[in-house]
Amino acid sequence: YKHHDHDQLLASLVHEGGHFIDYMQKNKVIKPTGPDDMEYYSTIRISETKKWESAMKRDLKKYGMRSYTSYGAVANIEDFAESCKGYITNHDYFATYFPARTRILDKVIGNGKKKGK
Repeated sequence: YKHHDHDQLLASLVHEGGHFIDYMQKNKVIKPTGPDDMEYYSTIRISETKKWESAMKRDLKKYGMRSYTSYGAVANIEDFAESCKGYITNHDYFATYFPARTRILDKVIGNGKKKGK
């Protein structure tokens, strides 16, 4: 480990930023979608949703990898943060082997737009 290892610094910042994004979902205002719906605050992180867990299962089934890194396999919140790291720092590889999670992160990080378009 070098003192000024910029790749490691970027990876750490993106990982921790992933935790922030995941946490901030808890406080996101969910707007009504129909006349009988009320505005409310989400009470769970992205990593706690059935959608994220389903994406993890689909990626595992398709490519046999539980997470982008071994550390991400520790818990869903770490998987989300490590997925953010892979999505940002090694996008082509991540998108190839974790396509279900990539589709979620395209909306969360990529503002719903695919990279390069």
